[in-house]
Formats: sequence, structure tokens, C-alpha cells
Amino acid sequence: MTRENTHALSDVLDQLEDGLTDEQICVRDIVDASGRSSFASLILIFALICTSPASTIPGLTTATALIVFSLTIQLILGREAVWLPNFIMRRSVHSNTIMDGIAWLRKPVRFVERFLKSRFTIVNSP
Repeated sequence: MTRENTHALSDVLDQLEDGLTDEQICVRDIVDASGRSSFASLILIFALICTSPASTIPGLTTATALIVFSLTIQLILGREAVWLPNFIMRRSVHSNTIMDGIAWLRKPVRFVERFLKSRFTIVNSP
């Protein structure tokens, strides 16, 4: 099993923001932009969506919680690629809502990144 390089939280937000090219963004677009094997990035993205202003959309927090739960179970079970049911992959939100949420998250992410540093990279490298 190969490990991907870890990225800063702001890199995850940049990656998501770069993938917003359409008026609507669906879960499939988020998964594709993050990479099918990047469980941690996807869990982080969906958790951040739950804490952003986008969480005011009715049902969004429930849907993202189910996605995070599903991803966590898959990670625990050792899956190498993300799988989500098609009805979840088709769910979409207006890209402006996601952009507003990303803009809101930039400040707290910068704050958190000041305290996060790579640790034991020699132990974790293949």
C-alpha cells in the first residue's frame, strides 16, 4: 500500500476551490478533486462543510455526517479507495455556497495550521 503525501489544511481547501467550475457541485466532484484514496482529506472537507455557513442549508449537516461516518468506517476496514452510494454521489449544492464556506474557513484554518507541523516524517515515509 502506498501512502500519499500529507497536505496542509489550506491545500485541501485550495484543491476543493479549484474544482468548483460549475454552478452546482456534487459529492462526486468533491471526491474526484480530492482523490479516490484520500480518506483523510475527504473527511476533513465534509467536516469543514458542517462547520461553515453552508451548514444552514436544511439537511446538509445530516448528509455530511452520514458521508463522514461512511468514510470513517471504510478507513477502519482498510479500504484503499473511497466508495459512496450513487444517491450520495449525485447530491449537489450551489457552488457559491461552498465558496462562501471556504472563504469563511480560511481564517480558522490559518490559525490551526500555525500549530500543526509534520511530525515523524521519516517514520511515516515508505
